[in-house]
This record gives sequence, C-alpha cells and structure tokens, in this order.
Amino acid sequence: MKVKIEISQDASCEVIIKCREINDEVLHIESLLTQRGSAEMPLYIGDDEYFVPKKDVLFFETTLGKVYAHTRDRMYLCQYKLFELEQMLGVSFLRISKSTVVNIMEISSLHKDITGSGEIRFRRSDKTTYFSRGYAKILKDRIEEMRFGK
Repeated sequence: MKVKIEISQDASCEVIIKCREINDEVLHIESLLTQRGSAEMPLYIGDDEYFVPKKDVLFFETTLGKVYAHTRDRMYLCQYKLFELEQMLGVSFLRISKSTVVNIMEISSLHKDITGSGEIRFRRSDKTTYFSRGYAKILKDRIEEMRFGK
C-alpha cells in the first residue's frame, strides 16, 4: 500500500482511497478514518448531559427498550439505538449479542461456557457482560485483528 500526502490551499481535508476492489482491509481503513470524527458522545444521567469519550465506554446494552452506556464507574442513558451505534462507532466496537455492543479494546478476558456463549470481563472494572454463542467466533476474530494484527 502506498500512502501519499499533499498540501493544499483548500481549507478542507479530504482522504481518497484508491483501490481495485473494496475488501476487508479497505473497509478497516475507512472505518478507522471515519470514527475519528468525534471522540466524544452525549450521554445522560437524569437531566444532565455528559460528553463522554467513546474509548471510555466498556459496552452498550439494551434493557427495557432503552440503551445504556457503561463506563468503569457509571451507567448512562444513550439516545442512539444499537444498530446506529454499530454504524457510528467503528471497528473497535462489536455487537456480541442481540442486546449488547462491546468495546473490543477494553476486554480483559473471555470465559466460555459449555454451550459456546460466555462472559466478558473488562480492564480495571468489576463490570461484566455476556456474549451469545452465535457471536463467539466473530468476537474472537475481531480481538485478534484489533490487538494482534492478525
């Protein structure tokens, strides 16, 4: 892959990806570039609005029709639906069950049970969440890709 940077008098910054075909590598690069747009997101506790860095969110979960964002020490209400979060958060977040999207970079361990589903534990937190067996392989592959470059 060749990377070229040109200085332009134009005020806007533009990134163009030229490729023969759209493959996983191209999609990964696009995702990395687009997720840089906003490093924070608005989250709520009661009437208070907080601007929380996306990287600080451990996971998002749906409970009783509402989406909650979990950080190490708090739980916030989120105005987005899970499918919207999947689209806007980029490759470091992944859906791991019907009701949960997780931050891959904050996972400290996985514990699989005999059925193939399991529990996720996070760095520097006592919070846990669960992944469905249908998502187990995707989860393992994404962790290897994001952390080990495989």
